[in-house]
Amino acid sequence: MSHTWIQDVSQGFSSEDMGSQQVFRQTLQAMSHPAQWTPVVHDADTPQGVCATSAGIMLALLDAECTVWLSPHLRGQPIAKWLQFHTGCTHIDDPSQADFAWVALGDIWPGLDAFSWGSDAQPQSACTILIDVDAASAGFSAMASGPGLPEPTAVTLPTLPERFVQQRHASFAAFPCGSDVLLCGANTVMGLPRTTALTF
Repeated sequence: MSHTWIQDVSQGFSSEDMGSQQVFRQTLQAMSHPAQWTPVVHDADTPQGVCATSAGIMLALLDAECTVWLSPHLRGQPIAKWLQFHTGCTHIDDPSQADFAWVALGDIWPGLDAFSWGSDAQPQSACTILIDVDAASAGFSAMASGPGLPEPTAVTLPTLPERFVQQRHASFAAFPCGSDVLLCGANTVMGLPRTTALTF
């Protein structure tokens, strides 16, 4: 590994262990309390031009055994090198083989059904998908229900592709398989685990 390559990569968390644990807890909070915005705070020096929330979550969750699919805007950019350097992850082009996926704001992506939803024998092998969004935008109104929600809750989701609605219904119907989604805004994240029913 060249010293030049190391110098070109921004630093990760100031304390790898503490930073990873902090962001992991924040992400777990979002998944445990779905359809609600949860603050994400970290001090990682992320490359410019990417969502710092998604970058921090990826940094906390990835390791050398993980495969990652990046949307077109992120491929070949400094963020791809940054993730690989700090986590040892492997970038892949086939979304169906990805453990994690990251979709940049407004970028083209194949939709939820292009990624693995796991299997009945190994539902935990499903891909976790991070989607960058404008948290202030109003895309869909829905009722959310399921574990982590004491009662059906009205929620306004940010702007997402129209096909997300249909594919989300299909994912929920496939339980225990399905898609776990994290909607990432500026310094905030909303968890949409496969167990959360969304009625649009």
